Amino acid sequence: MADTAVTDLATDRRESILAATVRCIARQGYDAVRLRDVSKEAGVSVGLLQHYFESRDELVDQAITFGNDKLISRWDDAFADRTARDRIVASIGKVALRPELREVSVLWVEFARAAMRHDHLRDRYRAVYDAWHRHFLDILTAGIADGSFRPALDPNDAVRALLAYFDGYELEVATGVVEADVGAFEERTVNVALALFGATR
Repeated sequence: MADTAVTDLATDRRESILAATVRCIARQGYDAVRLRDVSKEAGVSVGLLQHYFESRDELVDQAITFGNDKLISRWDDAFADRTARDRIVASIGKVALRPELREVSVLWVEFARAAMRHDHLRDRYRAVYDAWHRHFLDILTAGIADGSFRPALDPNDAVRALLAYFDGYELEVATGVVEADVGAFEERTVNVALALFGATR
């Protein structure tokens, strides 16, 4: 029991540090974040950061995919028994209906920018993109099988178009071109997804 409590505390502390690092990256950019910035944001010592992460690069690299990994695991756990249409709506809701939408949007744009300059991040960026693509393609494929979706496009192209819409909207939010309105983001993205996927009902 005591070992479990210690493990849970360590996991919580590690996730708290990663969340603080995400905020620093969103505010300062991938290349500008230093351990002392994260230490101050997380309210912990630099020594504690080094206990959990071997280097500054390991910390920021893990932070940049931290939120996405949690999101995908929540998708997989929560939506498996729903209809294809409900899974699309619920998946988009998990992305859009977050109070930290602007922070997440800035982080995604910063991730893409950093991936252009750092080869190891390019592989991580591709892995994240592929995970999103698989998730939405699985839903679209199930919807085609049960007759709820009839896309005019090839299924892979329909998913790519949806992900391009996500990227474009998050770029607009990150740059302040549009307001970070979570309700509007959800509604518009659901409408785009249902149109691209050829929802029949």
